[in-house]
Amino acid sequence: MRWLNSYLSGLSHFVQIDDRISESVNVRFGVPQGSILGPMLFDLYVSNLQDHLPSSVGLFQYADETTIYFSCPAPELQRSAQEFNSTLNTVSSWSYDSHLALYSKKTKTMLLSTSRMSHVHDLDKTRPAITISDSTLEYVNSEMFQWCDYMRYESTGSASSVPHHHSGDARFASEHGMGSPRAGDTRETPLNRESRKRANDSSAQDDNGKPLQFLRDCMEESDRKDREFLLQMTRLDHEREERSSEQTMRMMLEVAKVFRSGN
Repeated sequence: MRWLNSYLSGLSHFVQIDDRISESVNVRFGVPQGSILGPMLFDLYVSNLQDHLPSSVGLFQYADETTIYFSCPAPELQRSAQEFNSTLNTVSSWSYDSHLALYSKKTKTMLLSTSRMSHVHDLDKTRPAITISDSTLEYVNSEMFQWCDYMRYESTGSASSVPHHHSGDARFASEHGMGSPRAGDTRETPLNRESRKRANDSSAQDDNGKPLQFLRDCMEESDRKDREFLLQMTRLDHEREERSSEQTMRMMLEVAKVFRSGN
């Protein structure tokens, strides 16, 4: 700890624009930018944020980027949003006490749901106001995301992981707000194969040839897969957090052991 204290003490910085240099100012908080220890020390510094959140609220953190989320049935959205706003006030207080700047203008909110739930409860018109530090957060467009798609995007960091609904899924996609198929995209997927198989089955269609039962089956299957994927991603995230915490503690203990032996 004395070694870390000596590393972080007595620092100063200045600003240079062209040939003009400002006066040096002592650094009271933070770590040197670009240092190897910087990210680890920052993670340790903000690691207690989870302790200030209720169990009903989840947390994803990567460096200084933080995602706080909650889930609830659609009829309880307004009440849950009020509780979530109270949680965000707690986050704002924790940030202030920790000497961390929280920029409400850069903080966004997103409402995710299945297309069926959004349509039934008209969620686009009943979005609750989410506030932090007396500022109402801006909603970002989530129209092209389903919850399962968003989790795949978060886990891979690649836009290509967001599936496109195309080919045999065209009618289902257009009628349920999931976007249109891309022109010329004929890639084979299990859902496409099943779509064509069921669409060609006369027992799955009404007198006008519309596959009503097929649509219902697809929606139920999509909801089931979304739930399974979310549970899997949540479990993997918890496992990563546990491994990261254990590795960090072992590293800090090894560092302390080395410097104790050196003294």
